Amino acid sequence: VRLRAQLHLADRPESLSVFTGAANQQINPIERLHGIWGLGMMARKYKNQGATFFLTQHLKNNDPRVRSEVAKALGESTLKKSDLLVPLLSDGSPRGRALAAISIGRIGDTTALPAVLEMIKMNGNEDPVLRHAGVMALLGTSTDQYLSTLVRNESDAIRHSSVIALRRMGSPK
Repeated sequence: VRLRAQLHLADRPESLSVFTGAANQQINPIERLHGIWGLGMMARKYKNQGATFFLTQHLKNNDPRVRSEVAKALGESTLKKSDLLVPLLSDGSPRGRALAAISIGRIGDTTALPAVLEMIKMNGNEDPVLRHAGVMALLGTSTDQYLSTLVRNESDAIRHSSVIALRRMGSPK
C-alpha cells in the first residue's frame, strides 16, 4: 500500500514539494526516509533533475541511514558523474560505503576507480558485503583488460575482488 501510494504521489505535479518537505523535516525519521525514497522514484522513473539535485544536497546529512538511502537513489538517477559519491566510500557507515560503491558501479564513472580500489583495500576482505560492493563498482567502472592487471596487485583484497569481477564478466583472463 505504501509503495503504491508513493508511486501515485510521484505522478502528481506537487510531488517534488511534498517529497522535499518530508525529506527536510527533522521530527520523524521514517517520514524523512519516505521523502528520500519518493525523490529517488522521481529521479529514476521520471528522470527528474530537481529530485536528483535535492538528493545530492542530502549526501552530507548527519544520519547515516539517510546518506545510505541517498547514495542508493543516486545510483539509479540521472547522475552521470560519481564525484559526489566518492566521499561516501570512506563513510563511517559500512552500509553507506557499500551503497555508494554499488551506485558508482551503476553510474560507470571511471574517475572513481582509485577511490573504489582504496575502499576495497581498506576493507581487506573483512566484510563480505563491502567486498561485493567493491566488485560491483569494479564491474561498472573497469574493463577486463584493466582488471587483469589488478590480479598482481600487492593487496590481497584487490586481487581477490578483481578475480571475482573477472569471473562475473565471464572473461577468459
